[in-house]
Order: sequence, then structure tokens, then C-alpha cells
Amino acid sequence: MERFDPAAPLADEVRSAAHALAAEAAEALRAGGAPGRAVHIARRRCKQTRALVRMIERPLGRSRAAHENTTLREIGRRLSGMRDADAVVATAERIAHRRPALRPMLEPFNARLQARRDELWIAFAERDRVWVLAELDAFALRADRWPLEELGWSSAVDGIARSFRRGRDSARAVAHGGSSADVHELRKRTKDVRYQIELVRDLWRPVLGGTAEGLRELVDELGVFQDLRLLDDAVRTDGDPSWSDDDRASFAARIHERLADSRRRAERLAGKVYAEEPKAFARRLRTYARDPASGSTRARGDVITLPDAVSGEA
Repeated sequence: MERFDPAAPLADEVRSAAHALAAEAAEALRAGGAPGRAVHIARRRCKQTRALVRMIERPLGRSRAAHENTTLREIGRRLSGMRDADAVVATAERIAHRRPALRPMLEPFNARLQARRDELWIAFAERDRVWVLAELDAFALRADRWPLEELGWSSAVDGIARSFRRGRDSARAVAHGGSSADVHELRKRTKDVRYQIELVRDLWRPVLGGTAEGLRELVDELGVFQDLRLLDDAVRTDGDPSWSDDDRASFAARIHERLADSRRRAERLAGKVYAEEPKAFARRLRTYARDPASGSTRARGDVITLPDAVSGEA
């Protein structure tokens, strides 16, 4: 995915990015290979595209933006079961790596989860794959024709500022004892801000590069929390019948210990990421956007790709 070139027409950059993201999601699902990797790339590209749509919601038009967002959300929903199954297996294996005594207990549990993941992939291939690919292809073609006559850097910055304000509100809710659902909401809102800042970071890369890195760290930690919560749910609903009560209690205690640690780390990171008042954040971005071409330190024509490392990402 190319980041926006500040010297190019913004509407062209937006259309090109939206088309490329949808095309990359479709290509990942068409290419075959490891299902987990394909699903990871496709879901991430859909989330990046949804963040882009939210950034330009007003110039794009709210009804059109709502339609595109609904399509992308449904694609993500049809892919989510496979991703969650992968995440539970990987999280259980990380715990077993730190506590080798748990490995014999977890092997049959993980084997069942892996079998379930494979069943979900087969079901997706038989039932949903054709629909998802058709919708991604149609989205890419629509993006080429988005009417963006009213789009400028000012409206793009307004969209990012709205996302930042929503993220900050979610961070405050979590800091005041919010539920796991509030933590999940914080993760979604922070992903929006992260992907939007990644797109515009060449407005002033020395600063926005650091902002993007801080957002990535928070998203990753919130991903760790989410995956642990999924594992906790799986242990309670799908725990191996051969486990003794002591085994189950020991494993659950380890999960809850790590959940508490992860939440504390996420709250500390969120306090830093969202330390700035939303109005001050918006003013700063508007300052960078007044002369967009002067902030880029890359030569015209350079392609800079976003990382695809999983690292707690969903």
C-alpha cells in the first residue's frame, strides 16, 4: 500500500489507495497458500480501507460511506471466525512456551482448535469465498469513481481528528474501569487512527512517524488482550474433557494473570497515545497540511509499504 504523496492530488491518492487495498485483499484470498496468512492480510486490508472511508466520510457522502463501510464490515465478519481460531491457538502456544509443564495438557486442546479452524476455512471456501471476492472487486471499481470534488486536506484532517477524539473517549472509558467490550472498542478506534496516520504520515514524517509507531504499539497490546480474552472463552466453553479441575483452574489463572498485565500495559500506552487534547491534535495536523508537499522527505515515485507483521494484530 502506498502512503499518500503530499505533492499529488489528494482525491487521486485516496481512490488509488482504496482500489489497491481492496485488490490486495482479493489477491491474498485468490493466491492460496497458508489460509491463516491469507485471512490475516485480507482482514487487515479491509480494516485499513474502512479507516480510509471513515476519514473521508463527509466529502464522500454519508450514505455512500455507510454503504461502503457496511460492505467491508460484512467481508470482515465472514473472515473473523478463521482469524479468531488462529489467534486462540497461537496464544495458547505462547503460554505453553513460557510454562512447558502446560504443553502436554494443551496439545489435544490445540489440535481440536486447529481442526475447527480448518473446518471454517473449508466452509468459507465453499460458501463465502465467491461472494467476498466479487464484493472486493466491485468495491475497487467503485472506488475508482468516488465523487471527491469536495475532498481537500482540511476535510481529511477533520476526519482523522474525529477518529482521534473517538479513540480518546474510548481510552478514558477503559481507564475508568471499562469492560472488556470497552477495551475492544478502544482497539477498533485506535486502529482507525493508526491506519489514517499511516496514510498521511508524509505530511511531516519526523513527527507523524513516531505517532504511527506509538499507535502501533497500543494496537498490538490491545490485540494481545483480545486474543487472551478469546482464549479464556475457549477454555470455558471448549476445554478438553480430559482436563482435571486443577488443570483447568491453573490454566485459567495463568490467562487471567496475563489479561491483567496486558490491560495495565494498554492503559499506560493509551495514556501516552491520547495525552493530547483533540483540538490541539487537530490544530497540529492542520499546520502540517497547510503546505503538504514540504513535509515529505521521500523522493517522488518512491513506494513505501505498510508492514504485515501479525504481532498481536487482527
